[in-house]
Amino acid sequence: MERFGTLKRAAVIDCGCGPHVITAPASLENLVNLQTKADALEYVMFFSSYRTFDLFDLGGLVEVGGFGVSSLTHDDRFLVAEEFRKSFGAIYHDPRVADESTNGQKRFRIDRIAISTDGRVYEIEEYVSGNGVYRILNKRVLLQNSMAIGIPHFGAI
Repeated sequence: MERFGTLKRAAVIDCGCGPHVITAPASLENLVNLQTKADALEYVMFFSSYRTFDLFDLGGLVEVGGFGVSSLTHDDRFLVAEEFRKSFGAIYHDPRVADESTNGQKRFRIDRIAISTDGRVYEIEEYVSGNGVYRILNKRVLLQNSMAIGIPHFGAI
């Protein structure tokens, strides 16, 4: 098994110029062209899917996708079971994306809910530019224990 930085595995894509190893969003800087809020959201969700979170160095963040009958959604986000709607519904919100572009420079601010391998549920505020520069601006703890909403983090299983 090869190691990529602190990770045991990594994602590899072919972006038209040959295979490219991705260990973090910085691996894609200047290789992407994010033009819309939907592009920006898809980009950050790529790094926080339950299928990919262990490939990237983002603290094991996995996005929470709302409420439903299964524990996972079709787009690789956790779903909170309906019985937790009352307790979690007061703090949950769908992802919010703001286009903060200026002078032709694409910039997006994203707020979403995620679970981390530390077992906490966070509201995270992220920044992503049109060329893929990514930063977590803020992480606010919403719940100390994700099991309070019935979701163990897969990194803990």
